[in-house]
Amino acid sequence: MDLTGKIAIITGCSSGVGLATTELFLSIGARVFGLDRSPCSLAHPSFQYQACDLASVQSIKEAVEVYRTTYGSELHVLANVAGIMDAFGSADSVTDDVWDRTLSINLTGPTQLIREVVPLFRNAGRGSIINVGSKASTSGGVAGVAYTASKHALVGVTKNVAWRFRNDGIRCNAVCPGNGHRKGDVMSHYCHIRYPKTLNLSSKEGIGKRRLIRFSCAVSFDSGARPASRK
Repeated sequence: MDLTGKIAIITGCSSGVGLATTELFLSIGARVFGLDRSPCSLAHPSFQYQACDLASVQSIKEAVEVYRTTYGSELHVLANVAGIMDAFGSADSVTDDVWDRTLSINLTGPTQLIREVVPLFRNAGRGSIINVGSKASTSGGVAGVAYTASKHALVGVTKNVAWRFRNDGIRCNAVCPGNGHRKGDVMSHYCHIRYPKTLNLSSKEGIGKRRLIRFSCAVSFDSGARPASRK
């Protein structure tokens, strides 16, 4: 698959699945405008990093404005990859801070980012939005209540966006892999110990490669889909 000449905005570009997605898109010719709170050390002539806090609508607006200044109105793909876990808090134990931050980064931020880039897609008459969910998008037994709620809701956003903009050439799909293990990731270690039979931790390099490319701007017939990803 070749994405030469295409431009993608990818969130969470500094680590984990976001970094792996960024490297994947770069490897097949795309230019990537990467967003993350943490600095990204990735060095590639087709990559530009922009600091962005998905918990702040102002930060999101500023990042998109930097994108417009750099690339103009041309955009082909938005990949909402960034997300955080919630320490497996249940409905009777989750704190307000954990609930608010998890929903803010996993749901509100991605939706606000979609809102900011839809005008670019609409003006071009095409565009692809990829939202990364997880097993918690369809199951109640793999994460805490805040994370589960955020990932279920993100699938709802995906379906609504796909329907709302179906006549504008804008497609929106969700990729729902298992949890990606990162080196030194305390939550992944915790998952293995506490929930060894319910969680399927897969390598970040293998998560959704074929799905991500399938839902990129290289194809035009899928929208509103929510497949589980395999390596």
